[in-house]
Amino acid sequence: MSDTIIAFLGFSIPATSIVIAVAMFLLILWQSPRQRENQLMALYLLTVIVWALGNLMSRVSPLVGIDIMPFFYLNFLGAGLNSMMLFLFVSHYAGMWDRRWVQVMAVIVLPIFLIYTFFLYQGKIVGEPMVTPTAYEYKMELLGLGFFVVGYIYYLTSVGCLWVARHGRAGKLLVGAIILMIGVFTTVFTPALRPYALASLTTAISSVLFANAILRDNLFNPLAEANERLRKSEAGLTALIENTNDSIWSVDSHYRLLTFNTAFKNLFERVYGVKLAHRTDMLAALPGDLQPLWKMLCDRALKGERFTVEQHYDFPDQPTDVEVSFNPILAGDGVTGVSFFARDSTARKLYESDLKDAKASAEGANKAKSEFLASMSHEIRTPMNAVIGLTGLLLDTPLNAEQRDFVETVRNSGDALLTIINDILDFSKIESGKLDLENQPFDMHECIESAVDLLATKATEKKLELAVSIDYDVPLAVKGDVTRLRQILINLLNNAVKFTDKGEVVLEVRSLKLEVGSWVSDIQHPTSNLQFSVRDTGIGISPEQRDRLFKSFSQIDASTTRKYGGSGLGLAISKRLVEMMGGTMWAESEGLGKGSTFHFTIRAGMAPAVALAQMAMMPSPLKEKRVLIVDDNATNRMILIKQIGSWGMNPQAVSSGHEALTIIDRGELFDLALLDMQMPEMDGMMLASAIRKRRDAKQLPMVMLTSMGAREDGMSELFAAFLTKPVKASQLYNVLVEVLAASPKKKVTGPLQLPETQFDVTLGERCPLRVLLAEDNLVNQKLALRMLERFGYRADMVANGLEVLQALDRQEYDLILMDVQMPEMDGLEATRQIRSQYAAHKQPRIVAMTANAMQGDREECLAAGMNDYISKPIKVAELMKALESSARLANS
Repeated sequence: MSDTIIAFLGFSIPATSIVIAVAMFLLILWQSPRQRENQLMALYLLTVIVWALGNLMSRVSPLVGIDIMPFFYLNFLGAGLNSMMLFLFVSHYAGMWDRRWVQVMAVIVLPIFLIYTFFLYQGKIVGEPMVTPTAYEYKMELLGLGFFVVGYIYYLTSVGCLWVARHGRAGKLLVGAIILMIGVFTTVFTPALRPYALASLTTAISSVLFANAILRDNLFNPLAEANERLRKSEAGLTALIENTNDSIWSVDSHYRLLTFNTAFKNLFERVYGVKLAHRTDMLAALPGDLQPLWKMLCDRALKGERFTVEQHYDFPDQPTDVEVSFNPILAGDGVTGVSFFARDSTARKLYESDLKDAKASAEGANKAKSEFLASMSHEIRTPMNAVIGLTGLLLDTPLNAEQRDFVETVRNSGDALLTIINDILDFSKIESGKLDLENQPFDMHECIESAVDLLATKATEKKLELAVSIDYDVPLAVKGDVTRLRQILINLLNNAVKFTDKGEVVLEVRSLKLEVGSWVSDIQHPTSNLQFSVRDTGIGISPEQRDRLFKSFSQIDASTTRKYGGSGLGLAISKRLVEMMGGTMWAESEGLGKGSTFHFTIRAGMAPAVALAQMAMMPSPLKEKRVLIVDDNATNRMILIKQIGSWGMNPQAVSSGHEALTIIDRGELFDLALLDMQMPEMDGMMLASAIRKRRDAKQLPMVMLTSMGAREDGMSELFAAFLTKPVKASQLYNVLVEVLAASPKKKVTGPLQLPETQFDVTLGERCPLRVLLAEDNLVNQKLALRMLERFGYRADMVANGLEVLQALDRQEYDLILMDVQMPEMDGLEATRQIRSQYAAHKQPRIVAMTANAMQGDREECLAAGMNDYISKPIKVAELMKALESSARLANS
């Protein structure tokens, strides 16, 4: 009977262990297979299954005639791995996985133990292989010794790790490890108990304890931990609500208090004298006259509306304003209550009141400043206009040289003072935000070239090279404020010329967005980013001085102000204008004496039909034509090469006449030659004469480039055309086309946007006129005065209609060039008053000058009493026609 029980236990215990281990294995993997500890526990259960399976099959194999020895080995292999997997699991749980000794045991000791077991099984350690039951019994003690030494090291280490941890599931794991050790120890060293498979039984029991600890920790402990986190979160929220200065409370749908903090409790007691408790009816606690109002407000919030109300309380110690926000509490599909947040807004109300007072005070001060500047500028301009006008009359009288010098100094000083006044007014408008930019189509090239024209004479007087480089992908027509852009360019160019004593001033313009030569991109992009750079070889700027460049009423140092003059407003105004155009402005310089470069960018809208206009710039007559360029200035050569190359021509540039003659003497052929007039050793005239001895005009036509306004005798016989530097692209293009097409010679000179031959410099002598120019814009003033000077007229200048009337009270004028849109009194109203106030023999001829070109504008000007109409931009032919007509009437 006892043998039957032993046999039953020997089969049933390993089988039960397998079932339990498999169940625990599947349950752990199903519960959370990605946790590292669960994965290690699953590996441990696999070793239990291997161990129990080896034990069971070693008992079944004799009954079914299967070799028993492999299952013996499987049994011991499972046992060895079991201790190792338990150690890995426990060390990870106890947080010791990163210890060096743990890693040594995991990586080195286990392989040694497995090799020892395998060699013992093969008879490598003791002579007879363990392939028979007799050999098995014989060597059991040896295997048991090795197993005890190594396996028990792992078991004891695991128990030690669990004892050190001593928290959470460590208690169950510790009990399971001790039970496992007892079962294994008994099986190895008590042969009488081996048939009962106690090791399998204790392994199964320990597996259940291990798995139970794992599962409880994963299934139940997260809930406890979640509850603990929830408790801590609620405690933190309660502390947050209690420690805030704001009053916070909530009610349910029946207006009963659910929660409230101490700030609300104190506020309620202070205002209404009622002590609150949980579930108190808030409405009932309020005074009777307030209950309908609060019920209405709560009902609004219970309908889902969020809003804020303000209340004022006249406390004895201090009046208090309170801002209360009503917020519906949403739960499920409906509103279950209302939460309230009340904040003392007294300080904010006082701050807002102070802010409004400060804003009103600042606006008043700004308005007073603007009115003061407008009044003062008018008061200053009135006597200055008188000074300028009377000095103009004085210059028309017989004066000796010294007297003329004195009068011209007075007039120039007056002009300089008016310029400063205009700068101050511009800056005031920008600061007050009252300066509006126009957005009208204009010719970009004409704008750039006209700005350069105004400085060409001054540059020539200082013997400076003034050059313009416009990339051919820069749009011809854009939308923007042409007047303000021209003002910026004139300011930068004027500074460059003023602060440069020798060398050059170069204006470069390029497109930052459009691809070179891509007309399709012009059509696809409604805006264009343009960069302007003004480079000079002047006094330069030190790094310490750059910070003060763009500040108002500031120059880089006091000595500069004394030597060069200026108000220090020009750059500040230009920078603000650039920013209003969507760009930026900055300066670069390598240091004092090394020149400087001022850059700025703008965003400009593309005007219609730009693509077609740019295509028209590249016709076929210039294609593949060879051009010889002779200029000693490297910048001028670079600009000419770039410009001519963009038209499909083949330029070759040299820096001296000797190099040019050497090339010609080599037999190289050119279709045209561009010669600079002023060059060292051999100037343009000498070079042209030498070339004519080698090539006639038909073989090599030549064009003269000169910075001087006059031409020497004999030049016309040598040159096919003349161009005054800085050379404009449009003029150069037209000259090249006409010369190469063998058209009549075109003599083109002059620093303005049109050929000099259109200006009759003797008109002022033949048809003398007293001219008054009425124009409020500084740039337009300079341009108009410059054009009148080219015709031989010296005009007086005023800035609005009131100043026109004051000027007429001082003296008579034959012609008034009247801008229509001016401040204080526009040109139309000034004309009406002139026609109504002055006798017929004192009536001047009035010509309108305005940018308005809409239908009906001309009729409106004529109806106001004006005699003629010129649209801006001013064309030379139209201005000359108006001057001639006025002179005929004045002399008739």
